[in-house]
Amino acid sequence: MLTPKRRFGDLGELLAARFLMKHGFSIIEKNYWKPWGEIDIVAERLEAVPARETLENGSKSKMFLVKPRYKEVLRVLHFVEVKTVSCVTGEGGVSRENIRPEENMHYHKIRRFSRAVQTYMDERRVSCETPFQVDLVTVRIDYRKRVGRVEMLEKIF
Repeated sequence: MLTPKRRFGDLGELLAARFLMKHGFSIIEKNYWKPWGEIDIVAERLEAVPARETLENGSKSKMFLVKPRYKEVLRVLHFVEVKTVSCVTGEGGVSRENIRPEENMHYHKIRRFSRAVQTYMDERRVSCETPFQVDLVTVRIDYRKRVGRVEMLEKIF
């Protein structure tokens, strides 16, 4: 049986997944779990990224980003952490509306999340040249009004 906390988190992840699909993402996997960390959602989206140019300098070749005249369109892998909070008034009349879900993403969670991303890329044999980023989706749910607000913070680290 699922705990109320787990059901609440699952609802947040469902709303986050719908939000991502609405904004052009394809969901690859949900709840990738290892004892040292979890990734809530792995998604991908076609995105325009700056083109790379190679300059030859004698016998050494250097790769660097320049101001491109055009952009490449590539599939970018997104590792998404979902943070969900309730905006209803808690016990004792304490309002939780001022709690920011992104504040729950502290150093230890970032470290665990990073290890899970590294493991995912190794297990799935994702090329080291594949562009990827880590994003945070925040979900605020107000049960009384029966509404939720979803926001995305991209490239959090």
